[in-house]
Amino acid sequence: MPDQRCYTMKKLTVYTSDQIPILLENPPLGQGGEGVVYKTRNARLNGNFVAKIYHPQERTDLREPKIKYLIEHAPQLEVTNSAIFPEQPLYNQAGEFVGFLMKQTIDQVDITSLCSLTPSAKLNASWHKKYHRYTAQGVGNRLKVCYNIAQAFAQLHQSGKFVFVDIKPENIKLTYDGTVSLIDIDSIQIAENNQLLFAAQKLTHEYSPAEIAQLDFKKEYVPQHWDRFSLAVVFYKILFGLHPYTGSCQPPFDQHVTNEQKIAKGLFVHGRQKKHFKVIPTPHQNFKLISRKLQQLFLRAFEEGHQQPDKRPTMHEWMEVLTQTKAFEFKSTHTVQNWELQPLSSAHSNVQAGVLSSPSPQVVNSAWQTLQVKLNKNIRLVGMVSILVGAGIIFGIANSSLSFNSSDAPASERMLTMGTFHDGVAWQKYSKDSYIYVDRWDKWAINETFEEAYDFADGTAKVKKRGKYGFISLQGRQVVPFEYDYIEGTTLPTGKRLLKVGQGNKFGLINRNGERVLPIIYDNVWYNSKTGVIELQKGTKFGLYDHEGVELAPFRYKSRQEMKQQTKRLLKLYHSIK
Repeated sequence: MPDQRCYTMKKLTVYTSDQIPILLENPPLGQGGEGVVYKTRNARLNGNFVAKIYHPQERTDLREPKIKYLIEHAPQLEVTNSAIFPEQPLYNQAGEFVGFLMKQTIDQVDITSLCSLTPSAKLNASWHKKYHRYTAQGVGNRLKVCYNIAQAFAQLHQSGKFVFVDIKPENIKLTYDGTVSLIDIDSIQIAENNQLLFAAQKLTHEYSPAEIAQLDFKKEYVPQHWDRFSLAVVFYKILFGLHPYTGSCQPPFDQHVTNEQKIAKGLFVHGRQKKHFKVIPTPHQNFKLISRKLQQLFLRAFEEGHQQPDKRPTMHEWMEVLTQTKAFEFKSTHTVQNWELQPLSSAHSNVQAGVLSSPSPQVVNSAWQTLQVKLNKNIRLVGMVSILVGAGIIFGIANSSLSFNSSDAPASERMLTMGTFHDGVAWQKYSKDSYIYVDRWDKWAINETFEEAYDFADGTAKVKKRGKYGFISLQGRQVVPFEYDYIEGTTLPTGKRLLKVGQGNKFGLINRNGERVLPIIYDNVWYNSKTGVIELQKGTKFGLYDHEGVELAPFRYKSRQEMKQQTKRLLKLYHSIK
């Protein structure tokens, strides 16, 4: 039982390591399984602080050294208070460790308020309007929240020391303007060089990946891709209002009722096993309205990542795609009944008539009408192609989406067979391993096939040819030569911004014209397109350049963190001059 004295004392005083007394105010702000959180009072404290006091049974031998490690190794945060780290350990009058001091989050709610189909009734009308899921402004603000969350966790992950493990909406605080703060930092896992120093204290099953069955998180090292799964669930709930595994299954999975059970079997509602769902709640259909790039990130997180966890997208990948995603409207789902997936055979029989299992037509907007027209057009097109090539190709139709059944193709490719039209051209899957570009009349726009193809943007598109990446124009002309094993993102930079490219295990930077600004000789490159500053790793040393190739700091630093700390003043001066 928790120590009841924590709740009944009128005054409770604890002390810092310097014996500075801290008065804890009653009643407490909150309590949980690990301890109690109090508002604090002390004239010497600069700012608003709270104290977390552990329950007596939670004051294990590892608590104090873990808190001290977090204090000493708190990362340099680009966004202030995006992660609330412990500030000072706290002790009772006898000198025994009891908890820690941390900054208080002000005017924030946890993001559970945005993770349901309707906003929390506790929020006022301005919140409801700002984050309204069925307006372009509201969806845009939700995308911004997802970006800010990804940015906060990217900062936490970049040192390689921290894995949150227990990511859930309750552990992420949000202000009205979209600023986020991560809390419960004292419960995270700490490791160095993949060697466990301090295990995570807890987890939440419906946000934990399938690896939970093979891994004891309290004794074994938990890889970073665990967090990537949890955050993809959070992003899905913020955008769509429900868990990505929510739905009712038919045999042999009809007894898999909880999200935890469905996660274990990889039963993602938009994945290869969606044929096992009997009922999928209508809000999932809004998945059709997000960009292909966002769809691919979710598919990598839940589909490819189910068997290959390291395929799950990193926070930087989420940030890149979310930055490129424009605001749009979702379809209101409150008056539409749940829709059922037909068995594959019956769905196939409906192709001739162009009919698929669909929601009630009571609520239809222009976005969905456009989607249905495009879907029917694709069905007619593929129907004609299937007659020409005979019975050698098997078509799969599920969840109102047409795709080739290919067990060895990545999930993101199986699920998506056509891109978005830009400048009258879109990519289309041509065969198992090739893609083409077509115009709006379904004719070849570029007389060539590619191993990978992406949407056009500003007249260029990233493609893969003979195992190498490059960019082409709308006429099919080479813009960036096919000589790279890696090109970051799918679009060319604008203005003076640069693009990270790689050959083998070495990286460099090119400009929009494909010209090399930084030679491909570095072991890693971190490019900030907003400031123009380039962080470089060469062997075991780190250095700084700017986007014009000017050396800002020589290769003498032993770590990226050391370089960042020791070049703060230099960069401040550089930015003031620029």
